[in-house]
Amino acid sequence: MSEYHLPPSLAVFERLIDEWLAADMEAPRKQRHTARRVWRRLVDEHGVVVSERQVARYVRRRRRELG
Repeated sequence: MSEYHLPPSLAVFERLIDEWLAADMEAPRKQRHTARRVWRRLVDEHGVVVSERQVARYVRRRRRELG
């Protein structure tokens, strides 16, 4: 599989997304972020202009890496 590169608009928020996903590891299953919820928070709280699909790709990859 080819290496996935973050779009510049999302790269700035990489650490924030990683913090959310790391915190989710301690949360009950039903309270964890879905990729859609991560995208929605980025758009609503931070005004990020990025597609949901790009966020979903990043979340999928990071979840695999985090275990």
